[in-house]
Amino acid sequence: MKTDHEYASLDDAIRARGFPDENVPTYRSILKTVPVGCLFEDSQRGVRLVRSGDGPDLWITYGHASGFVSEDEARRAAPGCSVGPTIERPGEWTVILPKNLHRYPNGSVVTTKLYGEVCPDCFMERSLEGPCGCG
Repeated sequence: MKTDHEYASLDDAIRARGFPDENVPTYRSILKTVPVGCLFEDSQRGVRLVRSGDGPDLWITYGHASGFVSEDEARRAAPGCSVGPTIERPGEWTVILPKNLHRYPNGSVVTTKLYGEVCPDCFMERSLEGPCGCG
């Protein structure tokens, strides 16, 4: 049976996953705002942050963090970042980090910001090329 690898620290997780330096202040802010007991590797989703109190696990990746229990918690944890509801897990919130790294199937990486702000009407991330299309 495979067991999850537990990281010794946030720095250990950042180094192992190759997360961008531009997002490190936001990762640190999340850990200061949300009480976290431990950090585990997840090869598909990045790093799983297990809360030390009640609430869902948080996930940090190259370009976003998710698992926040409210918009307010997400905004306090990641000031200045775009925030919106998590589509995959209704009732949870996602933060779009300052730098996104999108990986294509061939392994190449795009290091540019992929999305704009979150639409205040439909809560979808706007494309950098234009509006979200809800209006």
